[in-house]
Amino acid sequence: MARQINHGCHRYRRESENASGSVNRNRICVARLNVVRSSPCQIVVPTPMLKAFNHVVHAAGYSLAGFSHLFRTELAARLEIVAGILAIAWLIVLGRPIRDYVVILILFCILIAVEALNTAVERIVDRLSPELSEFGKVAKDLGSAAVFAMLAAAGVYLIAVTAEDFGLIVL
Repeated sequence: MARQINHGCHRYRRESENASGSVNRNRICVARLNVVRSSPCQIVVPTPMLKAFNHVVHAAGYSLAGFSHLFRTELAARLEIVAGILAIAWLIVLGRPIRDYVVILILFCILIAVEALNTAVERIVDRLSPELSEFGKVAKDLGSAAVFAMLAAAGVYLIAVTAEDFGLIVL
């Protein structure tokens, strides 16, 4: 008659009770690292690979939360996604090779990363300096300049690809 009990991050399976009423438990870590027959307070040390995997899973969750916040709160980020889709559509119209799609995707991934960093800078400045200040203005202007530089890079690349397609330049 094994019964599972959830306790924090571990699951216990009640195996039996001895004459004094104490419970013998098998502790099974939720990540299924290994099974330990012992008292509930003994620590289970995960294997390095499983630790790394858990770290990657948690980091991906934090990244998705960041993207979710970015796209929910920043109109500029949503417009940049639309611009990226239009850029891909333009490359399809031109009939460009895969290399051009890869380059534009890399440029737009970097653009979204810079936009996320700019948003983080804006949030920090708003928190540290809620009043108008030269410090806040300069920090926000520099973040905006970084986003503009990435938009310009993507735009220059699309113009160059288009000019090559119409025979105006050779890349």
